[in-house]
Amino acid sequence: MAVKINVEEELGMKRPITVKVTNKNFRKTLKFQKKMLHLQILQTKQAEKEKAAEQERQDKIEAGEEVSDVEVDDLKDYEEYEKLIDEIDELQEGTVTYLGEVLHLSEANIEKLDDLETDELQSLAEKVISKVMGIEPEQAKPEDKGLED
Repeated sequence: MAVKINVEEELGMKRPITVKVTNKNFRKTLKFQKKMLHLQILQTKQAEKEKAAEQERQDKIEAGEEVSDVEVDDLKDYEEYEKLIDEIDELQEGTVTYLGEVLHLSEANIEKLDDLETDELQSLAEKVISKVMGIEPEQAKPEDKGLED
């Protein structure tokens, strides 16, 4: 099976690119999705940690304890943040690599991918993933509440 992916908006190519939905492309897509999920997990953990630290700070303030305006985190916190930045960088490079391989792009078009804005690159990746996986995303309706349902 093959799918056609329109990349005119992102890369200026008039003709859609035909991508074969082979086991190889399917596995590449799964591995790429796993990398995206891993980054989401790291970002969620970081946000939860920051929220807990802010709550602890507020509790200290309410208890009348002195709290400095700027709390200096220990080296471990900085290392975790550095790891998160590295993961984001790897995912950005991985996105360009994934799209270049699956779409069989030339070096010039891969360079165009690298020059896209982050949200444009992510949108193109999501478009390719949905086509290769056979998923047609739907727009959320006002009555859709996601996890609140």
